Amino acid sequence: MKTNQKVKSKNKPKLRFAALCRVSTEKQKKGESLAVQRMRIENAVEQLGEIVTWYGGQEHATEGHERAEIDRLLTDAQKGKFDAFICSHADRWSRDNTKSQQGLTILREANVRFFILSTEWDLYNSEHLLFLEMSAAFGAFQSRHQKAKSIESKIERARRNCATTGSLPYGRTFNKATETWGVDEIEVLKIEEIAQRYLHNEKLTDLALEYNIDHSNLHKILTQRCGDVWFQKFKQNSKIVVVKTKVPRLLGEETINAIKRKTQANKTYTHGCHKYSYLLNRKIFCQHCGYALFGQTSLGKFRYYRHNPSKTQKKKCNRPEGSNTIRANDIEDIVVRHLFEMFGNPAKVQKAIEAAIPNRQELERDRQRSERIDAELKRIGRGRDKILRLIFEEKITESQAAKELNTYKRKEVLLGAERSRALENLRSQPNTKEIKAVAKRVVTHFKRYTDVKLMLAKKYANREFDEMTEEEKQRLLEMVFSGKTSDGRRMGVYIEWTGKNSWRFSIHGTCVDEEGLILLSDSMKKAYFDDMSNSGHKQKELLSKSASY
Repeated sequence: MKTNQKVKSKNKPKLRFAALCRVSTEKQKKGESLAVQRMRIENAVEQLGEIVTWYGGQEHATEGHERAEIDRLLTDAQKGKFDAFICSHADRWSRDNTKSQQGLTILREANVRFFILSTEWDLYNSEHLLFLEMSAAFGAFQSRHQKAKSIESKIERARRNCATTGSLPYGRTFNKATETWGVDEIEVLKIEEIAQRYLHNEKLTDLALEYNIDHSNLHKILTQRCGDVWFQKFKQNSKIVVVKTKVPRLLGEETINAIKRKTQANKTYTHGCHKYSYLLNRKIFCQHCGYALFGQTSLGKFRYYRHNPSKTQKKKCNRPEGSNTIRANDIEDIVVRHLFEMFGNPAKVQKAIEAAIPNRQELERDRQRSERIDAELKRIGRGRDKILRLIFEEKITESQAAKELNTYKRKEVLLGAERSRALENLRSQPNTKEIKAVAKRVVTHFKRYTDVKLMLAKKYANREFDEMTEEEKQRLLEMVFSGKTSDGRRMGVYIEWTGKNSWRFSIHGTCVDEEGLILLSDSMKKAYFDDMSNSGHKQKELLSKSASY
């Protein structure tokens, strides 16, 4: 009888196991965790049956994250591909109690037995189910706790100016051992070349294709990721924590601002191709209502700038009746000539920049006050050091020195507040040295056709202006009119109609703020622009005479 029982047990079919090995981080995957789990499972299954399918790998153990391998395992269980499930530890099964209960229900309905190594857990036994549910609950708690500590640690490291989240900003390197930042010289040269080519009117889509960089990513790099600040973002509980991180620059601030102005211009007046060219497209406006004039070509092939019909405008325009168009050739020629003549003279550019700064006398007083406060704060610091030295030498007592120290402290607070106000007024305003530097850069940018010495020769000056290409003129206009005026209006040319088909204009741009200008006759234009030896006073006088002409 006993012999028959032994024979019967030998003929009993072996269990077909689905084995799960799982880790939650890349570091664990590279380590020995998966190998250890696999070895322990193989040893446990050796006496029970055979492993028909392996599941797992690196997955999120965090509660609520999708786990594709577990889902695949449950799908195969419903198809009857195995008889039993095995893993090395209960928390390898699940750290999400809800998912755990759903998975156990599926395994139970598919008549799949549940093993943790060599120990079987009955899915119909309430005590066994309680253990598995508790294990999942404790695993979820541990996962959330570790995640919270990890986020706190990352935020603290980020505040030490370390890289702790996501990929590094483009073109930068970070040494974890020394916690120092650096740059990838090859990527820096690449982005500098792209920036210069983009500013010289090459299309960003073509540059992205040539340098094998995603177009939207390249746009973000040029406009947001080339400065010296990188913002690291963390989700802590229900809040988003943003840490400001100092990183090496890829481009200078001036270049970044030029790129931003260029991208803004591409949204308005530089995009698209037109059958007829209009230099002042999206740069010429009505002084009365602020609406932009649009280019239009007549049947006779004459180009005009035309005002929108009043009935189609939301804002009413009070210009004289019948005043709708101006000849494009006339306004373009006088504006470009005026800018050409001005930017050929560094002294004029500097004077224009200085004139654009409001309240210069008040700003100068703020600078002087700031210097006096700095000197007074230094004197207070020396006085405090002297008192502390006397206390240390026991020449005076702490109580004797307390009154004087409190006086110094009150003065320091008051002076500090006054200094902050003065610096706030000065922070956004350039000093004389900066003004000269801006003037020099502006002139150098157009030195190719505005050399002052060469322009003293009248014939040469005329020939240089006449030889300016449409592209060169367009670049000049884009530089001057890329931005907004102090009152928030777009920079550009503003037309003021003084009567039917009669008008005057104003130029409001970078370093330029001219009002009440009129169209000159050919002879007056020649006298005004050709005689470079005239003083600014005589030229202004000539312009006034032409206005009354």
